[in-house]
Amino acid sequence: QSKPNQAAVVFHYLKFSDQRRLDPIRIIKSLAAQLATSIATVAECLFQLDAAEVAELYDMECAFETLLRAPLEGITQPVILVIDALDEADPAEQQVEGFKGNVKACGNRTLQLLLRYLVRLPESVRFVFTTRPDAVVGKVQEVLARAFAHSIQILRPEQLRAEVRSGPREEGVMVYHTIVKECASAAVELQQKACPTMQDVYQAYNQIFVASGASHCAAVCTLLEVLLAAQEPLPQSMLQQMGLSALLQQLPGWGVLFFAREHRVYMVHKSLSDWLQAKQLKSSTDSMLKLDVSMGHLRLAEHLAKARSSPSQYALKYLGLHLSASVEYDKCKELLDSMLQDWEFLVHVMKAKYGVYWNRALGGIPKDQHTPTSCDTMRWLKLVVHSLEEDPCM
Repeated sequence: QSKPNQAAVVFHYLKFSDQRRLDPIRIIKSLAAQLATSIATVAECLFQLDAAEVAELYDMECAFETLLRAPLEGITQPVILVIDALDEADPAEQQVEGFKGNVKACGNRTLQLLLRYLVRLPESVRFVFTTRPDAVVGKVQEVLARAFAHSIQILRPEQLRAEVRSGPREEGVMVYHTIVKECASAAVELQQKACPTMQDVYQAYNQIFVASGASHCAAVCTLLEVLLAAQEPLPQSMLQQMGLSALLQQLPGWGVLFFAREHRVYMVHKSLSDWLQAKQLKSSTDSMLKLDVSMGHLRLAEHLAKARSSPSQYALKYLGLHLSASVEYDKCKELLDSMLQDWEFLVHVMKAKYGVYWNRALGGIPKDQHTPTSCDTMRWLKLVVHSLEEDPCM
């Protein structure tokens, strides 16, 4: 534990491809657990709570009051909360380059947590945020300035790097240097650059994909679509069940751009997802790699629906989202109606407290794509979802 006059520093790393890291309740619990290891009075306060009741905390305000505000009340010891990559909590559609649509209200749930609750923490608590300046459609600095009454300091990455007395210094988009070191080969000529830009990173991805011949392998494209549609890093066991795990070794830059850790599949950096979402790859023969992420959502939905009698937590939480994201396909509409009429499955959803996820997913379906069943269910859930989560068998 830290000394009384020593700052207690806790971290939370947001990840665009892992909804678990974007869940406000999980963020609160993560910060509280770290604070308990650093501040004795916080630990004492938290140890007095009933573990079963803490596990059942699903309301953001209640979780904040119970796990952060009350334990930190009266604390004079400096506390620093570091939240990394605020931009990665933006809704997926807002993260696409050139986004011109309407900003979804409260779409960035981490920012919502910050603006509504974390700003109410004692004055001894300070924040450090990292974010790309284009977060919240370029308004993130203004939002943070208003939230903290303009008492913020904005620093660029180069202002935070220590001076190197000797030897070459890596600048620019840092992931580029990793890609060059790990992926350069006789087939892929990647040039080391002193200060690479994001366009240099995209060009490196392009060279690696062209050299791999991925644009000519439909099965690899299918795997890429599924990985892009996934809401959490997918377990290798799920990919095996879908008949896709054998293709992992064929992914361009496998081991670097894509890699397995703790039996889940990850991407090296958000820029890789951004580039792939553009759905195109120019090769030497001017062929194009086109990825249909909605088809990835459909494949995941079909796989998850097959196990509806004993659904995984992933299925209970995200099957509705995958269905709503692929509702343009007729087979998806049929599957969606089938799931919404499966009362046993819906009881599992409500018991797991994931009704709000289904409510949000149904609300994201365009009006002209709704079926009578999905439209009626959406209206019904808006009225009763919280009651159903309290008593699924009501």
